[in-house]
Amino acid sequence: MKLNITRRGRAAVSVAAGLLLSAAITVAVSMVFFSDAAADHDHGDATAELRISVQRHDSGSVSVAVQPATSDRHWGDRVLPEHRFIPASAEPGRWLSSSAVEVEFQSDDERPLFCIVGHGTRDDYFWRLLRGFSRQAALDNNLNIRYMQSTDSATQVEAIESCSADGAAVIAATLSAPDAVTGPLLDAKRSGSRIVTFNSGYEAAAQAGSELHIALDDSEAGRLAAQEFNRHGATGTAACILHEAENVGLETRCDAFESVYSGGDVVRFAVPAGGNFEEVRTTIAERLADPEQPKLSVLFTLNGPTLLAALQAIVDTQDVVDHLVQAGSLGTTRGLGGIRDQIGFDGLRRISLFTINAAAEAQGYLITAAMHMAHSNPIPSEFITRPLIVQAIPFVYDNSTIRSVPQEERQVVLDRIDARLALGDEYFDD
Repeated sequence: MKLNITRRGRAAVSVAAGLLLSAAITVAVSMVFFSDAAADHDHGDATAELRISVQRHDSGSVSVAVQPATSDRHWGDRVLPEHRFIPASAEPGRWLSSSAVEVEFQSDDERPLFCIVGHGTRDDYFWRLLRGFSRQAALDNNLNIRYMQSTDSATQVEAIESCSADGAAVIAATLSAPDAVTGPLLDAKRSGSRIVTFNSGYEAAAQAGSELHIALDDSEAGRLAAQEFNRHGATGTAACILHEAENVGLETRCDAFESVYSGGDVVRFAVPAGGNFEEVRTTIAERLADPEQPKLSVLFTLNGPTLLAALQAIVDTQDVVDHLVQAGSLGTTRGLGGIRDQIGFDGLRRISLFTINAAAEAQGYLITAAMHMAHSNPIPSEFITRPLIVQAIPFVYDNSTIRSVPQEERQVVLDRIDARLALGDEYFDD
């Protein structure tokens, strides 16, 4: 009997033995069991062929074991429960149970393959949240997801082509580099895959053959950031800091920011794409302290990790920079407590003006849900000539409201977020 799951899993099986103790018996059974979702996050129920082995001992006691069938229709090794003995004195007709055992199994997945091809770095807080909520949607709907992300558009193209070759029912791809991925997505569509797009590049969704595009409104995010700096009275040259080399969405944010910021000129500069915290921190610090460059008074960061590095760079250079530098970010992150410990709460509030929600949670869940919807849609994909664009409207986090929540309640929220972060990282374990 073929198993109906996508990867190696575990099932906890407790063997109930209601036995005639006068003889040793062996029973072949087919059992339907459920994987331990809390520990293994598997994909629902699956059927496997098992048999229960029973051995009678000289003392009159009986022990039980479980044997799973192998893929070549032979019986595997016996799995012995810790508590597996039925004493000779056991009362006839009474059901007894062993302790649970974990049985591993391997199967070919018969569910349709869905592929997600993202950009960004693996450890980016935004992408970790997006992955976590995408994974949750996959578990909620028993979907077979293959996930990949890279800042390199050539690697994204390879992933799309691989998914198409493997017969993916739906491919969801970022359009951060639309010129690179549009052709491969159209080829995949011609080969039978339905196409969903997400995050950057909604303007190119129709050309890429997309049925749905799930994203943050990048233009609105840039405008909102500029409005926040204006509202706080920030003045001086502002830098829109680019953390990826190939991402049209980042440029869209900077364009909108520049059109609304009223405190001075706007420049753009890039930090190392995919760079670690120290590399990004050093790059920003050197730019702040460079006497040959225009003085920067405002730093607009386009993701949470860059905000953290920018704030640390402001602290690092406060003895050599003779004016106030302030930062705001599209996207949140963890770790600001370390900076707060250095300069105090008031000091942090003076240089960190706002953070804007980037809708990582909504994008992650809705990307997966959109793939499920596209696969279930009876309208042929070639009939859909314009994609449905679903864009989240960004908002500024109200830090005073957050601070008013008791610490123990905030910790519950953080624990739940941590659980999602860990869940998303499981994509790389498949």
